[in-house]
Amino acid sequence: MSKSIGEALKEERRSLGLTQEQFIKGIISESFYSKVGRGKNEIVAVDLLKILAANNISEEEFLNKLNVKENNNLEEDLKVQLLNAYSIHDKKKISMLVPKIQNAAMDENTKISRL
Repeated sequence: MSKSIGEALKEERRSLGLTQEQFIKGIISESFYSKVGRGKNEIVAVDLLKILAANNISEEEFLNKLNVKENNNLEEDLKVQLLNAYSIHDKKKISMLVPKIQNAAMDENTKISRL
């Protein structure tokens, strides 16, 4: 079964034995993080990657835990592909993903998010 980004973050935080405040390290607010965990808000790639780095969590391993491709969820798949391309500084892949994201049925925050 596929996990959302929020669910995967919560799982990582709990496995580290950290409070929300300790885990997010001031990168985003606790209330925003809580909403991400409940699927009420979407986290931007930059903030997600900062949280992962601050907690020494491998970006690749985190993204692999999402198992997005098995879910066939286009929106989540595009987000994960974008995060992965961003994390390895693959500008060509990012350029290829932007039109797909703009044409997908995604929320406006995702469409206008600047990496």
